[in-house]
Amino acid sequence: MDNSAVILAELTPENSGDWQFVGDVMRRLNKISEVSVEGQPWHNVVLEVLAANGHPVSSGHLHRIRRSFDFLDEGMRERGIPKGLASLAKISSLDQAERLFQLDREAGLDALEACFDIKKPATKADIQKRYEDYLAAHPEKKTPMQAAWDRRRSKQGTRDLNVDADRSIDKDATKIATTLREIAKYVIKLETEAQSDAEKIAALEQEISDINAELTKTKQDLQITTDEYRDLKMRRIAGWD
Repeated sequence: MDNSAVILAELTPENSGDWQFVGDVMRRLNKISEVSVEGQPWHNVVLEVLAANGHPVSSGHLHRIRRSFDFLDEGMRERGIPKGLASLAKISSLDQAERLFQLDREAGLDALEACFDIKKPATKADIQKRYEDYLAAHPEKKTPMQAAWDRRRSKQGTRDLNVDADRSIDKDATKIATTLREIAKYVIKLETEAQSDAEKIAALEQEISDINAELTKTKQDLQITTDEYRDLKMRRIAGWD
């Protein structure tokens, strides 16, 4: 059994889920040759072994494992980080640090070292911010795809602002329309109440008029009665009755 077969045999169902172990196997296999004795790239061979061991990963993730492990191995040696701390490294953070390393070696190694901070190890979000801050300070380092994406996001942001403005205008217009409807309802209510009051006043005026008429008639009746009583009294005095 050649050396590559021995190294490959080290991958078992128990350790195939350890990304650093898989990364180390990949590194050692590629040091021997680029392909297996059957002519298959080690990348494809390891994918098959991992799947057979019950730990299938995508081709892209295996590339990520190899890049992150190579970066971890090189960075720890360069910065003198004890190998015993390697198990603390998370692939998600290292993946971001490796991307920064490709742009700026020292910035990437600083990010790697931050991942091993005893008091507060850097998280993926921390490294991602370092990466984004670096690109913001060095736009010339952006790939054509990143630059195109930034332009697209900028245009999208402008469109979003316009959409937000339109929505705000629509919202204000809706509020105004609602307010006008409420005012119209209130005016109608006042007019209805005023009409009702006018009708009440008219009814009261009619009632007063009727009372005045009745009072006048009563006065007239009283005057007639008074006159008749006076005439009767005078006739008695005169001895007419």
